[in-house]
Amino acid sequence: KLTEGKEVNSKNFSAFNNIGTLYLLDESKEKQKQGVRAITRLIEAESFKNFVNVVADETFTIDINKQTEKFIDELLTQFKSKHSTADTIYLFSDCNGITQKYISQKFTEEPIHKIEAQIEQAKNKRTKNKSNALQFGVDLQKNTKKELAQLKSILGATNLQYKMLADNVAKEILQCSIDYFNESQAQKKGNNYLEDAMKLAKLANGIAANKITKDRIKDNINTLEEMREQELNQAVELLKSIKEAYEQACRQIDKQVEELQYDIIPGFGGQAPIRIPKLNVSINWNKVEEMKRKALAWDKVVDLIKQAILPEYIGKIKQSEKETKINEYKSLVDFLFSKLNYSQKNQVIYLCYWKSISTNPLSRPISTPRPNSTNTTSGSYQQPQKKWAEENPGCMIAIVIGIIIFLISIFSS
Repeated sequence: KLTEGKEVNSKNFSAFNNIGTLYLLDESKEKQKQGVRAITRLIEAESFKNFVNVVADETFTIDINKQTEKFIDELLTQFKSKHSTADTIYLFSDCNGITQKYISQKFTEEPIHKIEAQIEQAKNKRTKNKSNALQFGVDLQKNTKKELAQLKSILGATNLQYKMLADNVAKEILQCSIDYFNESQAQKKGNNYLEDAMKLAKLANGIAANKITKDRIKDNINTLEEMREQELNQAVELLKSIKEAYEQACRQIDKQVEELQYDIIPGFGGQAPIRIPKLNVSINWNKVEEMKRKALAWDKVVDLIKQAILPEYIGKIKQSEKETKINEYKSLVDFLFSKLNYSQKNQVIYLCYWKSISTNPLSRPISTPRPNSTNTTSGSYQQPQKKWAEENPGCMIAIVIGIIIFLISIFSS
């Protein structure tokens, strides 16, 4: 009754000392917590000098800070064998002032030092051996997980020192991911290093505390996501280029056919041109369709596809989760196969992984409608990949050159 809800004064300081000592000897954590609170309140109180004078004498010099620290150090020594770190921190959770500040220092100094040492160690190892940077990043996460959790519980998730340390760990783990990926790519390793680098980057994202650091990590994750789809993106780009070249050739044939069928008189005042049918002109439409089927040198197209879309790429394409892009790939492959003969289909049959394709020599390609197309780009981890057409400027020209044959031969008057 003398201490409950009361401030320490010259009349009740003995009660605070007695009740505090009694509670500290109890086996209950709640009682011990109350005992810690009672004694620390006594030491921090102005009337503590009066208490000291009673048990000592007036010549005894009192340093409140040092006395508090000495008391806490003694308690920590006793608690070490009885309580976990989390429980010990709990026992001091009702304290304030000097006590709380010193407890924070005691329980953060060691983990901070360890975290900083682990970051430096990982950095040195990564610099010397980038091939093993993946393991160094994983080890850093494991070796700092407990300490970061401890700091977060003591300092709070919004504490600047905690956030700085968490970010530094995350940044080093991210750098391990980047160095591992780039080194594996340079060495042309056959393992799935992209997925490993992705997992490590996501590990870093889970540790980062500040928005700037999280945004940087997410940018790198997005880059890796694009790299994961590189084979699919390049396949779609090549097949789309082939389709566009075919459609352009067919449009050129249609244009020349139209010029032979009609006299075109320019419109006046913004009106559409006037088409006047020519007399005694007969078009061999079967020949026109045949010319469209041969609008590209399909043997050269097949050779180009075999060089650019290797069979081993199909496994990665099949694993893609980009449904829209996969559907576009399938549509473009269907278009391609509608133009090839049985021998040509056999050479690139691996493209059509999702269904069986007839390669009967009696079957022949048929023409299909020409839907509109759109452009796509592909990305990479370190630097953007060039578009297929930019890397192979002569290939598509070689396919198209000489394909649109002199059309007069397909008409008869």
